[in-house]
Amino acid sequence: MNAETSDFLRVYEDVLPQRVRDRYRSPATLLDAWSQFVELCVSGYPYGFDEFINDLAVRDFIESISADARVLENSARAEFYATVQKVDETFRSLLQQGVDIGSADRPWWRRGVLKRAGDEYVQDMEDQFGVQVESI
Repeated sequence: MNAETSDFLRVYEDVLPQRVRDRYRSPATLLDAWSQFVELCVSGYPYGFDEFINDLAVRDFIESISADARVLENSARAEFYATVQKVDETFRSLLQQGVDIGSADRPWWRRGVLKRAGDEYVQDMEDQFGVQVESI
């Protein structure tokens, strides 16, 4: 393990609370969780909006460690974030263009609305925001 990888892992440990690190043992498992969530959205998110918001926390954790000033120029962070951006690109493609919920100061992944999803999400979006989502 090189120094930059060690530095990135140190930031991971410093930034994320123990309860998060207990669930996501490393940046790689955090990235795996984000990828799995996006794949679930590709196939049609089967749960409601509250669960969707909870599941998005994994992307918040990724941003917390990736945006830390101590690793912005770090090669391990760059490699990690390049993969994050690929998954982000897939997730963005699943969102309705021009439809945002919540305030503009929230990150893009917290404001986006899926194009297609399961009935519970569809109903929640209609009831809570008046937004139409195609049912899968």
